[in-house]
Amino acid sequence: MAFTDLSAVLRWTVLCAFLGLTACATAPESSPEAEVNVQAEASAPSALPEGPVTPNPYEQATVSVSAKARADFDRALAAMEQGDHSQAQQWLSAMTEQYPALSGPWVNLAKIHSEQGRVAEAKAALEQALSINPNNLDAYNQLALLQREAGAFEAAEQSYWQALTVWPFHAQSHLNLGILLDLYRGEGEQALLHYRAYQQRQDEPDRRVAGWIVDLERRLAAEEAQ
Repeated sequence: MAFTDLSAVLRWTVLCAFLGLTACATAPESSPEAEVNVQAEASAPSALPEGPVTPNPYEQATVSVSAKARADFDRALAAMEQGDHSQAQQWLSAMTEQYPALSGPWVNLAKIHSEQGRVAEAKAALEQALSINPNNLDAYNQLALLQREAGAFEAAEQSYWQALTVWPFHAQSHLNLGILLDLYRGEGEQALLHYRAYQQRQDEPDRRVAGWIVDLERRLAAEEAQ
């Protein structure tokens, strides 16, 4: 990706740190100017719909989950956190058979497949998760990330939009879509609306995103002045 100025390069460094990408330097501290701008952004136009925040459909799901299923899932997640992916995969795979109405085990299997470089299996697991629960916002976001990494930017954008169709107030989908539009699609004005939407959904302003907003506003103003 080509950058035209130093600020864009620094901004890419910040985004890399936020996304957990390798071969990226530590993000610099947000500037005081960015902190001042946060207050103005709280009421600025964004991609959030008007009106009160609606409930998250995924969290409103009525699927009955037994105590054993929760315990099995927690055990698998603990194994993942400890880096024991083999054991976690074994338990999660068993859960997909024992609890076919749950999408969560498939999403976490996708995480393991992705970390081990098995992209096709990761995508298949996410598609299975979404076939079970089309409201699983995490599945849409993980799928979009895989698509973005494969250079399928249009498909990634569509996946983020599917998540936002499910729940237009999902902060992480707005942030991820903003990053995609900004860095990969060259749609700064639309990216700005989604960065703001993410920021406006936070209990406390995210200083990193505040810095991105300031930088993007400057770039858009400079482009308009040319």
